[in-house]
Amino acid sequence: MRRTKEQAAQTRQTILEAAKSLFLQTGYEQVSLDEIAAAAGVKRGAVHFHFLNKAGLLTAICEELRLPMQELAEHLE
Repeated sequence: MRRTKEQAAQTRQTILEAAKSLFLQTGYEQVSLDEIAAAAGVKRGAVHFHFLNKAGLLTAICEELRLPMQELAEHLE
């Protein structure tokens, strides 16, 4: 089944939210990709497709947090 861009974006966001929650609850080192996939309700392959690995997930989370601050800084200039 072919997924739409909107569905793919929603899956990506769901995985990000699950990872953030698990990282905060348990700690980055203690969480596996299988646990993230299960919490997001997806297969591990979906996590790899969207983020490659756990470090890719952490990078995406950091980027998500950085963007609003960057936009605010640009607005204040």
